[in-house]
Amino acid sequence: MSSEKDADVTMAAAEAVPSNGAPGIWHDGKGHELGACLPTCYVDAHRVEGRLALDVILEGLRRASALGDVHREARFHASSLTRHLLLKYPIGDDARAELVSLLFGIATQPSLPPSLLPGFCALLSALLRRGKHLASLQLPWRPLFSLLLRLHMPKLRPCSYENRAFARSPRVELVRAAVQCRRHFGPGSASAILAAVEPLLCPHEPAEFVLGAALLALLLPTRGDEAAVWLPRVTRLWLHSGADGVVEWEALWLKLLERQAKEEFYGRAQPVDWRPILPFVHSRALLLLNLPGGHEARSELRPTVKRFPFEVISSMASFGAADALRAAARIIVLTLPPVRRALPPSLPLPAAEPLPLEPPAEELIMGGMLV
Repeated sequence: MSSEKDADVTMAAAEAVPSNGAPGIWHDGKGHELGACLPTCYVDAHRVEGRLALDVILEGLRRASALGDVHREARFHASSLTRHLLLKYPIGDDARAELVSLLFGIATQPSLPPSLLPGFCALLSALLRRGKHLASLQLPWRPLFSLLLRLHMPKLRPCSYENRAFARSPRVELVRAAVQCRRHFGPGSASAILAAVEPLLCPHEPAEFVLGAALLALLLPTRGDEAAVWLPRVTRLWLHSGADGVVEWEALWLKLLERQAKEEFYGRAQPVDWRPILPFVHSRALLLLNLPGGHEARSELRPTVKRFPFEVISSMASFGAADALRAAARIIVLTLPPVRRALPPSLPLPAAEPLPLEPPAEELIMGGMLV
């Protein structure tokens, strides 16, 4: 039995020889050289070990997702995946997309205890951080929205986790995972997110009002032509809610607009008209700096308090004045129009005799340098 297993490993190692013929070195497709410092006799077995381990992890997570076993099998294979990532084993795009889908389904299960949520969300963030190029990967936003709502609303939060320090970790890791997931939301999700958050934007419920605004700033996608759907509603909500000068409130919308400006700068989003928005960006920056020139908002949709709830500040709105000003500065820079500068006319250089590379021999003899 062991001889058959050794033969399989040897055959797989023979298939794993790199195409460039260099023994013990292979490339992961991104220009990184793996196994350059390992002994030649171990490198091939190291690569085969990573491939076999990834197959076991995928099979285990598939079985755990189908059976709903999040306490034993899903935790075991999630720990194996953590070790797999720490050892820098290469993961293909298809395997990465399947791992993301499986972990997303496990992390958003309603029956998952809050104590297990940070581990799965951290793994999901690590996989998505290196999977930004997976354009075909699509994730649903509604399970993520329901989980965020359940953990941040006091009426829906589990009573056994009322300790603030203990309850903060699941919320923070879930928000970090949502930041990586939102670029993979399907087309048309902006209008659905606006419709789902709209019932929370009631000015007579300050806590729910702030939570709805934070969910909008967190989940709204910025790629493609999604900004044309949410930009008018977000602009009205930002400028006419009576929260001028509140650092967390200004940072929420400035960070969202910064994200949109960055996507537009890199060509991943359709251009929007920034001319009506830039004066307010300047005025909010002046207001945060306590300088004259900031404009006060009107009284419509004015919330009764200006302090954010702890659940929102600790996870979705943990920004300072420096973060808000940095976002405003990036918006101003990224939305600058291209400047066309005329090159100065080339001036004719005066003709000059070529300089000698070294003094002639007779000059050196006259100077006493040659004998």
